[in-house]
Formats: sequence, structure tokens, C-alpha cells
Amino acid sequence: MNRVALRVWALNAGLVAVATVLYLGFVTRLPAPGLLVQVPWWALAGLFIVSEIAVVHVQFRRDSTSFSLNEIPLVAGLYFTNPVGMVAAQAVGAAIALALHRRQPPLKLVFNVAKLTIEAAVALLVFRAVVGGHPLLGLYGWLGGLAAIAVVDILGALVVQSVISVSEGRPPSSALFRTVVLAVAAGFTTGSIALLGVTVIGRDPAGVWLLVIPAGMLFLAYRAYVAEQARQASIGMLHEANRILQDADSLETAVMELLEHIRTMFRAEIAEIILLRAGDEERGVMVRSRVGPGEESERLAEVPAEPLQQGLSLLPAGARGTTVFTRHADRPVPERLRALGVRDAILTQLENEHRLLGTVMIANRLGDRFSFDHSDRQLFETLATQASFSLQNDRYRQVLAQRTRERAEFEHKAHHDSLTLLPNRALLVERVRDALARREGADTDVAVMYVDLDDFKTVNDSLGHAAGDALLVQVADRMQISIRPDDIVARLGGDEFAVLMADVANEAEATTVAKRILDSLNAPFEIQGHEIWAHATIGIARARPGEMEVADLLKRADLAMYTAKGEGKSRYAVFGDRMRVSFLEPRTGRRTARG
Repeated sequence: MNRVALRVWALNAGLVAVATVLYLGFVTRLPAPGLLVQVPWWALAGLFIVSEIAVVHVQFRRDSTSFSLNEIPLVAGLYFTNPVGMVAAQAVGAAIALALHRRQPPLKLVFNVAKLTIEAAVALLVFRAVVGGHPLLGLYGWLGGLAAIAVVDILGALVVQSVISVSEGRPPSSALFRTVVLAVAAGFTTGSIALLGVTVIGRDPAGVWLLVIPAGMLFLAYRAYVAEQARQASIGMLHEANRILQDADSLETAVMELLEHIRTMFRAEIAEIILLRAGDEERGVMVRSRVGPGEESERLAEVPAEPLQQGLSLLPAGARGTTVFTRHADRPVPERLRALGVRDAILTQLENEHRLLGTVMIANRLGDRFSFDHSDRQLFETLATQASFSLQNDRYRQVLAQRTRERAEFEHKAHHDSLTLLPNRALLVERVRDALARREGADTDVAVMYVDLDDFKTVNDSLGHAAGDALLVQVADRMQISIRPDDIVARLGGDEFAVLMADVANEAEATTVAKRILDSLNAPFEIQGHEIWAHATIGIARARPGEMEVADLLKRADLAMYTAKGEGKSRYAVFGDRMRVSFLEPRTGRRTARG
């Protein structure tokens, strides 16, 4: 269990303790209302279940809250049910609705049931305090009911904000005051209808039927108003997403700002975009960007392609559709997403008329709602269509191409010497490994030469390092002219070079190239107005594919080079039987022999 869950469970324990104290210490001591009409607790629990199912969700940016008709059964319980039964009805009704209908996990279920139980107990205490010894069906009863609703709505908003702050690690929202005002206003509206109802029922129980039509119309109007507000907010959010994509000065900025906007728009813990560039399907890679969970993020990272995106890219456009992952669905959450803590998600495609551009995903709904609903899915699909249109513009294709070029340049620099632009040791080892990995039984050998410049230190000491660097560049040029078209020259570092001949029929082919290299160095080099003479010593080793490891072949070439240097420099030597004993013996202090 992570730290956030532990903190929320600690908060839950505190809420349960408060609910228990209020219930045992105060509610059980309150007398029954004493009206002629009595509603049994189980019937009131049924009303609470209905009120928790008929919920309207309102969202302000990343802050959201839910409003229900809970004030109706709450007011009814204040008047027509004994205090113990009223609190029990709230707790039982909420638990049934939240567990069976909304399928809330234990952490959230305990929080909401404890919160609603506290609200019911507080409502009773406030109501009885305001009414005092006055009749329930009158002015004091109405004032007591409205006061109870106001206190409960404010208390509920504060408790919800507390758990959000604990779970998400951020300070109270700036929209808290607006949320409280809206909650109290909505509570007063439904509470007034409820007070009218209990007044009518208290005087004549048959009058309950007169309340069915206005109560139903109120609920429908309430939902219609909030739905229109949500529609207008969605249009604004879509417009903002379009502005982000149009105004961003780079693809990375556009994608990361869009992901943050999507998290806010859908109140999601995680948002992710995966882009598939032209040719990426063949290479088996994709470009992934993500924000969440928490402060984690990933920016245009090239990663191996995943089966989900590979499968979508093979489907015709009309067969792709949107994928929904939930803990209760038959489709399991992919392993990588499970590792991120994804419990529910919506994933849809980014596409144009010709191909799949990528996918976009939101995961882990925050707030009172545990999962994304149908309206979230529709809005998300609209957003994906809009983003697809923007991402297929030439500007974004150019940015992606630039990103690909930059990555290719980075990989080139990682495998090439910055001075001579030759392959470096890492790339040489990789190429030798590839040459030795050819099928066994090949009728040609792999040959490696180690080339060491003789007395190079003298040039550095006498003319300076700039002259030494210029000499290395010219030596590299002459070596490349001397080799065969398919051979590779690499710089290992300092004054050491190497040559890979991946296909030699015999020793003579290798020694012929070695002679050409030595001959090319016989002419003087023009460096900073000086004529400089440079010579080299070469060691050669051969092996059949599949018969030797890379390290052993390179060591043999190195040993052959040192053998040649010991025989007088400016020459070559081929690894042979007379060197095998030295090859098998550990050698120390060899670098002291270098000239």
C-alpha cells in the first residue's frame, strides 16, 4: 500500500471515529419527531439509495463535485423518522448505492459512507438546535431545515477538499468557494421543495401526490441546466486544445501542454500520446509522451512498439474504434499500464485518411466519479479527431522529421570519432561481432588490423596538440584510400586505428592492404608549414565466422601489432603460432613498450 492510500485510510479512520462519537454520544439521545406520519428507516434508506443514483456531476477545471437530491430524504428523515433510524438509513442507503451502483473501491466507499453519516448526524443536531421547543411544522422547522442543509453542504465540501489535498498532495482549490456556493444554492432549492413536501404531508398525507410533478420537473430542469453548462465547458476545452496545438512553437511543447490540458479536461491522473511516424512500423518503434501519475512525465521518447498500437495500425480505419479498460471489463489492462497503476482508461486512435498517426489515452478518473462515462468517451473521441487534424499538418510532420534527424545525428556521434569522423571503438566491436556472426562454414575469413602510429608523441611535444590532431586527420584520410571498398577504418583512440576486413580469402589479401597503408604513410605530411614524416606498425589477425569471440580476435591483432613493434616498427606482423604462447600468458605493463 502506497503512502497516499495510507494517508487516506488514516483520514477515513478519523471520519469513522467522528461518526461513531456523534452517533453514540448525541444522536441516540435525541427524541423522536412526534409527528403522526412515520417513515420506517428501511423505506428512508430506499430514498437515500435513489438520491445517490440520481447524481449530477459538475466540474471546474480539475476540481469536480457531485450533487444529488440527497436533501429530499434528509429533510424527510428530520421530520418523519426517529434519529437513530435516520442516521442508519443514510449510512445503509449510501453504502448500497455506492458499492453496487457506482462500484466504488473500499477506500472511497468507506470515506463517502463515513462522510454522509457525519452529515446526517450534524443535520439532526443543527435542526433540533434551531427548532428548540417550537413546532416542527412551522417557521422554526423551515429555518432549522435550511440551516441543517447549509451546514451539511459546507461541511461536505470541506471534507471532500481535505481528502483531495491528502490524496493528490496539492493545496485547497481556488474553486472551493464557488463550489460551496453552488452546493448551498442547489441544496436550498431542493431543500425548499422538500420542506414544502413535509409541510403538506405533515398536515395531509394524501398531499404527497401533489409533489410528484414539481419534484420530477425540478430534477429534470436541474440536470438539463448542468448538462448545458457541461456542454459549454466542453466547447471551451476543445477550443483551448486547438489553440495549444496551433500556437506551440515545437512538437514537444504542443504534446506536453496538450497532455496537461487533457488531464484537466477529463480530471484524469494520467494522459499519454503515442505517435507513429512513417516507417516506424517496419522499425518496430514509436514515440511516447506521458504526464502522470503524479509528477512523472515522458517527453517524445522513442520506445519499442507495443502490440496494441501494432494491431491498430494493421486494421482498416473503420475497424479501429475506441478501447475502454476497466477493472470490471473482460479486456485486461496491458501489463505496462498496470505497472503505472492504471485501473481504468479510455484509449482512442489519432488517424488521417491514409494511416494511423498514433493513439491518445486518459487513465484513472479523479474526484467523486470512479470511472469515465459515456459522455467522457464521446468528448474524448471528439478531442482525438481534432488533434488528428492538427497533427497531420505539414508543420508537425516536419517537426517529427527533424526529431528523427536529430536522433540519427546523436546516434552517429555516439558511434563515431569527433576528430576524424571515423567509426569509434564501440562501432568497430559491433561490426566485428556482426562479421563473426555470419553462418558457420563460410569459406572466407574475418581479418582485423591494429594500426599504431610510431613516435606520435614526438609530434605532440614538438609542434603541439593541434598539429597532432591535424596529422591524425590526414593519416585517417590516407588509410581510407588504401583499403578495399567494403573494408572499415576506425579510430580506437589516441594514435591507434583499426581496420576491419569482413571477407578475406587468404592471408595475402590482408597483408596486401597492410602494405598499401604503410606505403601511403611514406610520403611526408604538410602540417602548419612543416613537413612531418609518420610511420605505423600493424598487427593482423584472422578468424573464421563462428569460431572465435570478438574479444579474442581483437587481442590477437593487438598482440601481433606489439610483436611487430618489438621487431623494429614501421612494419606489419600476422598473428601466428609463435605468438600463441604469449597470447595465452597474462601480460602486464605492455603499454610501456610503445614508441
